[in-house]
Amino acid sequence: MFTKARMLAVAALGLAASLPAAGFAQDARTYVATGDGGRYVKLIDPKTRVVGYAPPAVQTFRGHVDRLLGQLDAMPEVNRPPSGLCHQLQSWIEVSGAPDARVLGGEVGVMRPLQYLNGRCIKTNNGLVMIGLNRTSDIAGRNDALVADAEGRDGRHWFVLTPDVERSGRLVLKRNQRLVVALTRPDAPLLVPVSAERYVTERLRQPAVETAAQAGSEDRITEADIERWRREERPRRAAEMEASLKDVAASLTPQQLAEIRAANAQGLELAEQTLRDRLRLQAEADARGRPRDPQLDYWRRAAAEVRGSNLPACLKLAGYVETLDLSGACPSGQQVVEFNPAYFDVGRPGDLQLLTLVTPLQADSGSEPSRRAIWEALDVERLAALVR
Repeated sequence: MFTKARMLAVAALGLAASLPAAGFAQDARTYVATGDGGRYVKLIDPKTRVVGYAPPAVQTFRGHVDRLLGQLDAMPEVNRPPSGLCHQLQSWIEVSGAPDARVLGGEVGVMRPLQYLNGRCIKTNNGLVMIGLNRTSDIAGRNDALVADAEGRDGRHWFVLTPDVERSGRLVLKRNQRLVVALTRPDAPLLVPVSAERYVTERLRQPAVETAAQAGSEDRITEADIERWRREERPRRAAEMEASLKDVAASLTPQQLAEIRAANAQGLELAEQTLRDRLRLQAEADARGRPRDPQLDYWRRAAAEVRGSNLPACLKLAGYVETLDLSGACPSGQQVVEFNPAYFDVGRPGDLQLLTLVTPLQADSGSEPSRRAIWEALDVERLAALVR
């Protein structure tokens, strides 16, 4: 039950939650309409402080965001929407960055609001061109992973990707009906191969972990459990039965009492027999063992073959059992890769170390003219020069 003091405290908390935090009101995005009748709008994140990062790093990152915004804002393809349409330039700092990278992440993009009504652009949910800053999630995420949380590490996934272009400083691929162009550091690979030895070890580790978890959750029984039941549980239940008979014994005939006691004893005997049956069935299942798994059999054989080989994990794409191509020549789209754990220089958390340019492969008919014009007008080389 709420006391008056408790009610006042709750009310105070609610009021506090509805007000901007002291010193952080400047972090709120503001809708600013410009252009022809307000058909070009901006929703810019002015954030200059991010928890966990030193002010100089945030200031450096803020500068990168502002430069990208400036480039987009100066493009006629962005600031002059086709007649009857809207464009919205927006940004956000501190969205999903790279896992474990400890670098700042963000996004800058051009959206097309779906409606222009009474001089205002509304229902903004149609992305034309989005630019991610230090975001590996634009390239691949958990749902794309061949192996999720590899080697027991949360957020570390292994992938098989099929890029259209893969060279120093540039990665182009299609993902989730979007075209992604990743502009990377030329001095460090973003994706690195997973060795065949690591891959096979992981494929053997996962079933072992699952089996251990299942064994820990099984309600197994031992001979000691049955002996404990006979020594403790059976006498306790018999005593409870006798106690329950005290209140009604005077109203029952000796024969009725005997029948009740006999039925109870029979029930206790049946309960013990059920435990013994469980123990027997459990022993029979253990003796049979688990059915052989051809996939696990292959991984066990492959483990010896790839040990110390330094070969990359290269999948063969045919057959019921997943196998590896150990020839050393891995075609595109078959190599298992991971994001390079050493790609991001954590000593430069505010620097722009990865840019991802993302656009739909098939925009709706209303968005397509704007989308194509903005995408084709992007100065990709100028953007790539920002990455270091």
